[in-house]
Amino acid sequence: MTTIGQALASAREEAGCSVQRLHETTRISGTVIRAMERDDFAACGGDFYARGHLRTICRTLGVDAGPLLARFDAEYAEAPAQPRSLAEVSAEGGAAPARAPGAVAGFEADPGDEDATGDEAETGERNEGEDPGEPEGEAATPPGGWLRWAVAAVAIAIAAAVLVWANLGEPEEEAAQVSVRSAGDPAPPDEPRPVQDWEAEQRRAELQAAEAERRAAEAEGDGEVTLHVEVRESTWASVYDGDGDALFAGILDEGESRDWTAPGRLRLHLGDAGSVRLRVNGEDLGVPGDSGEVARLTFDARDPGRG
Repeated sequence: MTTIGQALASAREEAGCSVQRLHETTRISGTVIRAMERDDFAACGGDFYARGHLRTICRTLGVDAGPLLARFDAEYAEAPAQPRSLAEVSAEGGAAPARAPGAVAGFEADPGDEDATGDEAETGERNEGEDPGEPEGEAATPPGGWLRWAVAAVAIAIAAAVLVWANLGEPEEEAAQVSVRSAGDPAPPDEPRPVQDWEAEQRRAELQAAEAERRAAEAEGDGEVTLHVEVRESTWASVYDGDGDALFAGILDEGESRDWTAPGRLRLHLGDAGSVRLRVNGEDLGVPGDSGEVARLTFDARDPGRG
């Protein structure tokens, strides 16, 4: 069965898009793209970023990301995907729900606000029918309780801003800065977190992604792949290097032998897998498939036996 990486590589090649061109379009590192096409998602820096890269690449190549994301969650993810947040929906063009009347300075309206206001209105109506001679101390609370809630919410917001500023030790304008997220970026988690926690986690993720990219680049430069093909019966074939550039495309004639070498990785497409015999970096892999079977094979310098 075709892996996620093979599906991405096949979609990119069918679109006539090289790794460099896909990098320039998506701004995803070419090293990370190549690692994903080898089903090495550690280079993405975590499940959160791997899902975002999958969505971006699929959208660029015109491929439905749903099946690939489902397979990623089932086969690779360390934790299940979180539900898409309100911030992601808004960034993609959806309208955020209207804020409750009592919401002030980023706080949600207390569920009891509406009831309190309604109670006060009802109390006010009862006051109009009460005997004006009743003692003042027994009269119901006059309307306008919402103002007290608003003042309290503003006070809480000011106190929270002071605490954040004190904890961060940064200028007030930086503490109050709002992060703007574009539609192409991965969605933030559903649960809101303190600013310092989010920034620290983001820095850790960036460091992890950079380290993974460095390791992937080192691994990719570990050696070359040499493919030797012995043709038993004529067949159509094409050979691509790790950057997606075509090294050969045409007919291999019966009795012919061909060799190709490239750094890091080679990809071979065969119209008849049973018509050839393969050797990679000196290792005899035999006949890669049955007669008449179409095969798409990838050979890595670190694991030449994997096709």
